[in-house]
Amino acid sequence: MNGLLKIDKDADYTSHDIDNMVKKRFNLPKVGHLGTLDPFATGLLVVGIMEGTKALNLLDDSVKEYQASLQLFEETDSLDITGNVTRKEPPHFISLESVQAALKKMTSLTSQIPPAFSAKHIDGVRAYTLARNGQAVSLPPKTVRIEKCDLLSYDPEKGIIDFVCTVSRGTYIRSIGRDIAYELNTFGYLRSLRRTKVGSLDLNGAVRIKDLQEANVISMEDLCCNVPVYQLEERDYSVVYNGHQITVKDHNSDFLFMKYKNDIIAIYKKSADGYICYKGFRHEQN
Repeated sequence: MNGLLKIDKDADYTSHDIDNMVKKRFNLPKVGHLGTLDPFATGLLVVGIMEGTKALNLLDDSVKEYQASLQLFEETDSLDITGNVTRKEPPHFISLESVQAALKKMTSLTSQIPPAFSAKHIDGVRAYTLARNGQAVSLPPKTVRIEKCDLLSYDPEKGIIDFVCTVSRGTYIRSIGRDIAYELNTFGYLRSLRRTKVGSLDLNGAVRIKDLQEANVISMEDLCCNVPVYQLEERDYSVVYNGHQITVKDHNSDFLFMKYKNDIIAIYKKSADGYICYKGFRHEQN
């Protein structure tokens, strides 16, 4: 079993929990994922199994899309529903126009301060570890790109804003929620968060972990459709199997899947003189 999975992650599981559940379901030693989701978040998690883990970084995850629900007038230490309430104020009226303007302003931001409950390192220690121990956490701003931040719905009586955003890799949606609330002269936390896209991949065909079956495994060449497949002749098999450079005609892409008979046996990367081995897979010759 070498391939990829599109998992629709449920809340209350870490991304590593999902890896371990896939390992147990299929009795596999090697499973990994692309782009960690917070435990409270749901949605698209791309998982590689066995040799498929080597293809994860061929997928474009530079831009991701999320749907989020923001609760105003109350803040938690983690900026999400799992945290402890740190402050609260009586609800007050905020106009629809103000909400729309606050969301629009997010697309002009070029940096954000990560939340204290994040995996960033401070002197070798995860920020969330320090925060959970009650220590003050101060993180420097990081460069981000927020391409879209659009309103889905707004309930002024409950102070709930539902929005969709498209962001660059490494952007914290919890921080966007915090900053929207600050722009509205209040504070808030995310009630829910759902990832709907990773690059060109969406939730179409994604499966919940409880429903996972072997039939849900997607071949590397099918999911990494931006990477062409080069069908090897018999004479080239040992060259590629042993990781040697190869000349390939009529191809100019950055990467190639090298396929012999029915098996992907390597990923090759373009170089000045041809293609060189990037990741090798260990299949026995048929």
